[in-house]
Amino acid sequence: EIFDAQGEIPRSLGETTVGLRPVALAVSGNAVWVVNHLSDSVSVVDVSNPRRPRVVHTLQVGDEPRGIVISGLKHDHVFVAAARRGENLTPGIDRAEIWIFETMRPQAPAKILTLFGTKPRALAASADGRYVYAAVFLSGNGTTTVSGEDAVRLGLTPRMYIDRVPYAAIPKQGAIVRRISRQ
Repeated sequence: EIFDAQGEIPRSLGETTVGLRPVALAVSGNAVWVVNHLSDSVSVVDVSNPRRPRVVHTLQVGDEPRGIVISGLKHDHVFVAAARRGENLTPGIDRAEIWIFETMRPQAPAKILTLFGTKPRALAASADGRYVYAAVFLSGNGTTTVSGEDAVRLGLTPRMYIDRVPYAAIPKQGAIVRRISRQ
């Protein structure tokens, strides 16, 4: 659904149907790229007439896509984060995918990068468009980071006291922890 947000109360302008469970979007000119989590697809919606938006392309991607970002030196590529279909968590096998489409030619075959990890979620791009960063929900090695305060609270590290150092100069620290499966 497209809203006019210029007044105090958003006003609906138009709507169209996309895939199942839309979870993220990216805008490129008059095209809105919508990630459909359950349909394993991306809908490219022409919004040049906001009262009559229409899907102009439906692109199949990997399993459970979630993140999307537009990047490239000319903001000419769309990056979509998805999992790999049918992978049963074999150790050492890349399970995350980044699908790369051209903004001006969405129907052109996508390039696919694989990442070590299970479920890529959010994507972000550097301001100059040279880099795209992926946040992976399960990195594959069963670890994550926690803040220093949480590490102390969880008993993972002793509390450290630093005397005669201004508070702003104390480095922030944390701990890398391994996930423990409880049965």
